[in-house]
Amino acid sequence: MAAPPQLQALLQAVNKLLRQRRYHAALAVIKGFRNGAVYGVKIRAPHALVMTFLFRSGRYTVAVFRHTRRACQISLRMVVSPQDLQKSSQCS
Repeated sequence: MAAPPQLQALLQAVNKLLRQRRYHAALAVIKGFRNGAVYGVKIRAPHALVMTFLFRSGRYTVAVFRHTRRACQISLRMVVSPQDLQKSSQCS
């Protein structure tokens, strides 16, 4: 089943936008943030849950959420810093 012409035109416009070189750094940061969030949910959340059960008493959900969010933020910083350095070196 083929997509409607409006959807095909929208997809072509989005693909054209994504291929433009000037948006590469911003899109890489967005992709890195998404990958960091996926990593945080898949890997860090279960690890934080186990560590919280082993070494902490109290509200587990708050601790797990806090540790997972922190791991996602660290992943984002790892993505943003090299992108900023690369962009600043290209501008010089």
